[in-house]
Amino acid sequence: MSQLGEVEVSRAGFNIEQIRERLQKLDAHASAEPEIVAVLAELEVATDQPQLALERLRIALEVERNEEDVDLLWKLAILLIAEGRTDEATATLERLRLLRGPLEHLGYLEGLLLIRDEKWLQAARKLDKVGETIGTNADLGSQVALRLAECYRQIGHTQRELASLERAERLNGFSIEARLGLARVQARTGAFDKSLANYRQLQRRGLSRVSAEMVHVLIDQNLSLKPILRDWEAVNKALALVSDEDELVDVLLLRADLLAIQGKLADARVLLERASQRDPGEVRLWGALANLYLRDGDGTAARALLDRADKTLGSRSELFLARMQYWANSGDEKAHEQLRTLEKQRRRFPDNVQPTILRGLSIGYARVGEYADAERTLKELAANRPDDVLVQRQLLRFAVARGDAGAAVALIERMRRIEGEGGYYWRLAQASLDVAMARAGERERLDQARRLALEVKESMPTSARAFVLLGQIDQLWGEEENAVENFLQAVELGERGTPILYGLVSSLTGLGRYNEAEEILRKFEERNDTPLSRAFGDLALEVSMQTENYQRAMRIAEQGVTAEPKNVAKRLWLGRVQSAAGESQAAEASFRKALELDASRPESWIALVAFLIKHKRDEEAAVEIAKAEKAVPTDVATLTSAQLHEAAGNVERGEQQYGAALKADPTRTAVAWKVAEFHLRRGQLDKSQELLEEIVQPKAEASVRVLVVARRALATLLVLREAYPGFQRGMALIDANLGGSPRSLNDLRAKAKLLQTQPIRENRQEAVRIFEQLRTQGDLSDSDRFDLARLYLALDDWNQSRQLMLVLLGKQPDNPQWVSFTVSNMLAHGQTGLACQHWLEQLRKVEPQAFRTMELTARLAVEHQQVDAALAVVDTWLRAQAKPDPDKPDDPAQPSAAAVQAAAAAVLATLAHRLERTGQTAAAEKVAQLAETHFRNVTEQHADAIPALLQFYLVRGRASDAVTLFQQDAERVPSEAAAAVSVNMLRSRLLSDEQIRKVMDWIQAARRAKPDSNQLLLHHANAALLVADYASAESLYRKLLDRAPDFVLARNDLALLIAFRGRDAVEALEHIQYAVDRAGPQAYLLDSRATVYLALKRPREALRDLTQAIDDDPSAEKYFHLAQTHLALGDRDSAKEAYETAIKKKLHVGVLHPLEADQYNAVASAVLNPL
Repeated sequence: MSQLGEVEVSRAGFNIEQIRERLQKLDAHASAEPEIVAVLAELEVATDQPQLALERLRIALEVERNEEDVDLLWKLAILLIAEGRTDEATATLERLRLLRGPLEHLGYLEGLLLIRDEKWLQAARKLDKVGETIGTNADLGSQVALRLAECYRQIGHTQRELASLERAERLNGFSIEARLGLARVQARTGAFDKSLANYRQLQRRGLSRVSAEMVHVLIDQNLSLKPILRDWEAVNKALALVSDEDELVDVLLLRADLLAIQGKLADARVLLERASQRDPGEVRLWGALANLYLRDGDGTAARALLDRADKTLGSRSELFLARMQYWANSGDEKAHEQLRTLEKQRRRFPDNVQPTILRGLSIGYARVGEYADAERTLKELAANRPDDVLVQRQLLRFAVARGDAGAAVALIERMRRIEGEGGYYWRLAQASLDVAMARAGERERLDQARRLALEVKESMPTSARAFVLLGQIDQLWGEEENAVENFLQAVELGERGTPILYGLVSSLTGLGRYNEAEEILRKFEERNDTPLSRAFGDLALEVSMQTENYQRAMRIAEQGVTAEPKNVAKRLWLGRVQSAAGESQAAEASFRKALELDASRPESWIALVAFLIKHKRDEEAAVEIAKAEKAVPTDVATLTSAQLHEAAGNVERGEQQYGAALKADPTRTAVAWKVAEFHLRRGQLDKSQELLEEIVQPKAEASVRVLVVARRALATLLVLREAYPGFQRGMALIDANLGGSPRSLNDLRAKAKLLQTQPIRENRQEAVRIFEQLRTQGDLSDSDRFDLARLYLALDDWNQSRQLMLVLLGKQPDNPQWVSFTVSNMLAHGQTGLACQHWLEQLRKVEPQAFRTMELTARLAVEHQQVDAALAVVDTWLRAQAKPDPDKPDDPAQPSAAAVQAAAAAVLATLAHRLERTGQTAAAEKVAQLAETHFRNVTEQHADAIPALLQFYLVRGRASDAVTLFQQDAERVPSEAAAAVSVNMLRSRLLSDEQIRKVMDWIQAARRAKPDSNQLLLHHANAALLVADYASAESLYRKLLDRAPDFVLARNDLALLIAFRGRDAVEALEHIQYAVDRAGPQAYLLDSRATVYLALKRPREALRDLTQAIDDDPSAEKYFHLAQTHLALGDRDSAKEAYETAIKKKLHVGVLHPLEADQYNAVASAVLNPL
């Protein structure tokens, strides 16, 4: 009895034997009733007795009263088709037609006959029409959907197969066949959680034979995860449940696969070898063992095993396929010849395995580079399977590769006829052809290609091919990082093509994203028998080295040198691997062997010199450098010499040689870029900028590649070095790049990052628009998402920021920067519930001893009114920090005891302030006293902590203590830092006249001691302003600007002072405009310019500036100035509204300029008491 049949019959709790026994007791007359006959026939089919069912139905139809029973004829036709008796089935169908059986039943039977003849496309179209006419017949609708799914599986249309199975399951929730089909398709498409859920339901319904399939899905699911997240224990538990004797081989194969995936190849071989000795007749064991040898790179052993299997088992199609796979992956020069021999022998196998053999031959020929044979065998397969979309797609790739546009168009049209206008695959095929033609020069076809790929992506978001095409399109536009993100998404969705994976690993390596490249290689190695060295060559070596996988790197490097002993590049790779693995003598021998093979190669000299320098053999390195300068070709000798001297640490000589190379190169730009990079590495920004400025000039005629990267590097430098004018020039450079490549991910990202540097709302909003555009396209990296989250936070949209951060944390829950950012802002926004606690606990796991972990834990405890717990957290952290790391006893990066205590004091001071604000004054005082103790302990030994203690006193309102400490210890503090605190003391308005005098005397004395200090001069000017010595303040600001014209803060303060004193407002406008031009339209500068405009009686211009300033920073003082502006414009209602907003934002005289105090009451009176 089939298990599936038994489950279907007993799903409602019936016992098959009981049903049989009761039916057998019926008398002969009753047993001929159509309903009884139908049930008995179904029972016999379910128990694997179809012949008995056929006989029963025929006998029943011979009874006169049943001759025209449509239901019995219908069941007979279905059973005849299932048993392959198509002639009888066709005759029965004609009887039904004459009896005017239901049209949907007739159409369904016609569809089944087409399926039996393997006319999959015609069957799908017939059944599609039947499905539209069924109406409320759920049972028939479910069967139609199941057979449609079968058709689409054969055609290769996975999405429609899945949709059909989902429909079948909706119509008949008890259908085992529908749920099993769903589980299998979901597993194929990577929807592992859904697949496993369906398999578990099947197990609960008694279908135990799915256990082995379920283990396969669990293995694939684990392979899709990073190694650290894999749960092999769950797989082993599931494997233990697969216990039926008839599945013993399945269990062995699964266990071997599991061992191999975990890198235990030797254990897997032992397991299969013993099994094949016990059961030599099981062909699957031989094939699996041969694959293990191939996986380990031991082709000789694999071939010997297959020879032995042939002698043991004779001619078997499974061994034939395994031998094809062996030759395809062998790398042997005779591989093509051997595959041709195998092709000649294939006819000895039955027809039902010929499609599999032809597919295998096509893949094998392609792997050995014989594409004509690969296409030829695929065409033979297509002749037998004309409606197979997957075969048509594979043929299209060959046609595109050899540039046969006519054949490609014909294939696309064939696919279009198979799928219909709404199809996915013909669109992808057309996009593939467009991409190929764009590579040949027809770049205008890229827009259509992108449109088609995006249509498929929108309709079928799990299409790996759509993402591959989008990546290829991005590459053609020069958008490498964008392309990488699309290729990574394709791999995530199941793309396994070696050319795509090779290109992706190459791009990731070029971008320095080695960990992601390593992940691709790891998955390839786990899921393929092809050796990495064959599939990826030196790329696999480079990635293995960068990720310190030396065992794999050594294996690949040694294989490469063995295969090509005179290949210089492979010798160098072997030397690098040996050096990294600590095999110094072998490494040096490899480098010197490379030079013996070809001394003209600069990279060989650079490798040897770097090795010698690493081992502190400087004199020998100098000798080799001298040899290299004579051995390499003249045209690269100087640049090579520069690189060698830089590698040797002789920076001065290296710089000289870079300069000489630059001078000698007539085209200049390619070498200039390398020299600019050298200066950037050395932090010589002036020299680097000078070269970059030359490269981006039109007369330099730099190549597009050099021009683009130079513009990008220069833009970053300009923003760093030239403030707002540099930002404007940088934006122009990036826009120039985007003019040539509007979709360039690198430049869109660069533009967003430039905009992000400016504290201007409009710029931040534009940066958000760019990042959101990239997110819509699926082109946003995790780093970009974090930038976007920070931008949303800066724009006061914590909700959006939080959502982005939770997505990021779902992907990388161990990223301490992201976790701490999220927790900190949850606390800042009063979100102290379970989510905050969960992520704080995660941070404690990742960084248990970090300062930020302690700070955030203490803050959360205070928010929950657990003050003692907060103090315990700080104390525990202090004690832990007092114990030096035993693994790093002399690590200079470890903070000093004083720094640790100062940090703890700062946290306690913050906690005290928070407690004070929430009305917990007793607790606040307790915490503040502890903070003061720590501050005092630190200041006794370290004067640099004194400003922090002074500020602590001011915040606590203890001005007298601050002044006392200042008078006692100010001389121990750097004068600039002490002066900054003195200004804060004056700003606090808590000092007596005598205390003010003492502070001013100290500032003047400090100025006399350091007359050239601009910082002291600024603090002196600010202090004079605060004590109402306006004439002195103005004089000091002017003196400072004579020394430093670009001092924006001084420009701003002088402009306000002139305007408020009623002096030359035109001069004030010149000063503030200079500041805006230099620093950009920042909110505080626009506020100041508005004040100057009011002094000039130009309120409309003031209104424009204040509107933008408030948009960026809606502070109380800006709303106060807005009220003044509306009054000047005669709009008293708007003035009142602005003033009331300022009051809500806690407006007081202290936030205004000292000279605005008189205006404070005047504005209030004008707004609140109109005449």
